[in-house]
Amino acid sequence: MGSVKNIVVFIVTILILLLIYGCATFYQYGKLEQSASLDYQAGNYDLAIFKCVESIKLQPDYDKSQALIKDSLEKSVKKHESRIKELDLSQAKFKWDEIVAEYESLIRVNNAIKSLPNIVDKTKKTITFELKDYTEELVVSK
Repeated sequence: MGSVKNIVVFIVTILILLLIYGCATFYQYGKLEQSASLDYQAGNYDLAIFKCVESIKLQPDYDKSQALIKDSLEKSVKKHESRIKELDLSQAKFKWDEIVAEYESLIRVNNAIKSLPNIVDKTKKTITFELKDYTEELVVSK
């Protein structure tokens, strides 16, 4: 009788965990989104974008990844552009190397976003991203 009770408790525990964490947690796209969320919270916006891209490629209608990638892109662009402005005003000897690296990061982020399939939100509206082409700025900086 004790082993049946243990089995029932185990099954109930598993069901509760499924409800608490949601099924997506146990799938790769959910794990990627959770990891991206941690990167976002740590200020690693580019990495969050790359993980969201992978999550969306696996599950294009996963709304958590859709929302996170939008926020991450906005923060990433602001962070890189702010750093470029800061470096441009500086007198640092190797500032151009750092400026080039910032533009290359922006281009990598854009390329990751461009690699996404068409994604549609819960209202059936296609999600679009406004991407600036940084190629010319990169060439001038080199």
